[in-house]
Amino acid sequence: MSDVKVFIGYPIEEPSEINFLTTLNDDLAQRQQDALVFANFFAGKTRQQIDFFVVTSVCACVVEVKSYKSPVFGEVNGTWELRKPDGTLIKSLGDRNPYHQALSAKYAMNDEMVNLSTKRALPPPQGSKGYLSAMESVVCLFPEIPPGSKLPSGDYRVSIHDYASFLEFLLKSTKNPGFTRADWIELAGGLRLREQGISQAKHPGRDKAIGLRQDYVNRFVDFYGKHLDPLVQTTMTINEESCTAESLKSLLPTEKSVQLIGPSGCGKTHMAKHSAIWAISKGYAPLFIAAKYFRDSFHDLLNKSILHLFPENTTGFLNTIRDSGQHLLVNVDGLNECALQRLGELLQETQGLILRHKATIIFTSQQPVELSGELAGPVVKLGYLTGEEKLEVLSAYSPAVGEKLKTMVGILRTPFEVCLLAESAVGLGTDFTTYTLFNAYARKCLSRRENSSLAFRILVSIGRGYG
Repeated sequence: MSDVKVFIGYPIEEPSEINFLTTLNDDLAQRQQDALVFANFFAGKTRQQIDFFVVTSVCACVVEVKSYKSPVFGEVNGTWELRKPDGTLIKSLGDRNPYHQALSAKYAMNDEMVNLSTKRALPPPQGSKGYLSAMESVVCLFPEIPPGSKLPSGDYRVSIHDYASFLEFLLKSTKNPGFTRADWIELAGGLRLREQGISQAKHPGRDKAIGLRQDYVNRFVDFYGKHLDPLVQTTMTINEESCTAESLKSLLPTEKSVQLIGPSGCGKTHMAKHSAIWAISKGYAPLFIAAKYFRDSFHDLLNKSILHLFPENTTGFLNTIRDSGQHLLVNVDGLNECALQRLGELLQETQGLILRHKATIIFTSQQPVELSGELAGPVVKLGYLTGEEKLEVLSAYSPAVGEKLKTMVGILRTPFEVCLLAESAVGLGTDFTTYTLFNAYARKCLSRRENSSLAFRILVSIGRGYG
């Protein structure tokens, strides 16, 4: 059985660092490795903030933890940058890159170790370099280095790893100054670190926030996903280039906003729901907002949007998502349905979610809207179905596709229309006429009051098609 002790300087607020600590603790225990872990503290002459310092029976290692969703580019020297898959710059990560942060942390720990050596009998430091050559220093990209990144492996001073390779590196390295476990624990005391359980290392309220967030996403999936029809790949473009639904998902980590546009019934909201439910597994908390309900107060609109999913008001919801370490994914559905005189205010408030809460926004609209500033982003277009796509959609909703359905589907244009056709055929049996199918379809269309104009257009098209 392993003995892993954790010493904390300050509560850990960064979600990726909490997840790193939890994962490292579990992995060390599984491999029956004894260890001491110092977390989130200040050290050295310059009071350098240090994420983690890990001591095993044979290795001492400084760890600078970073978590990026977008590809990261950089060298040992110079600025590191986050870029989109096409190479477009998202942002620079500051003049002091993670390699140099880890190096500074290594020097800071060296200061503390040299200072301790003057107070008790320890293996002596190596001249002016102290204990620098007797410990490792690592930049760990947790849990992985984003695909498409371009980073060096580091050098003898600092190495760069994803989590899996870091763990192997930690367990294989034998760099250490020869301190005993008691020596390291005394050093922790000198740094004013307290031995705590991992649950105590988290920021107060985090566990409660995680519980509330999990309840929220469970309700979200139950409400929006329980009866969600399958997603069938249809013709799509991103900035006029052909793409797939997977391409839309790949935009979420790198873009602040995305416009999903197309004619009524083409599946914009349907695709947005699928993307939202998928995004939950990637660390997002989704929120659906119907633009047509924006009247006087954006706060009231948000309250209305979460009323059936969350027990607190908007402020409590946003604080919970922040404290739980999740990213907010907001779908502003039906932007074209917002009153024209309120559209500017709606966009301003939505941009506020990006600036204050680091939200990602998906707009759905029948027509593209010219957006600027934080709201500017790629435009994903959905169009009318091809003949082959109509049959694929029909097959997804009605496995037993007869010739009469195939004949009628040729007149239709969108997934919504084809879905209604499949629903209309339910209950008609196999021996129905074109007339009974048309009659059932007409009733189905006209019963959907929220799509009355669309229903009228469909029926006119069908009437013309049948002469």
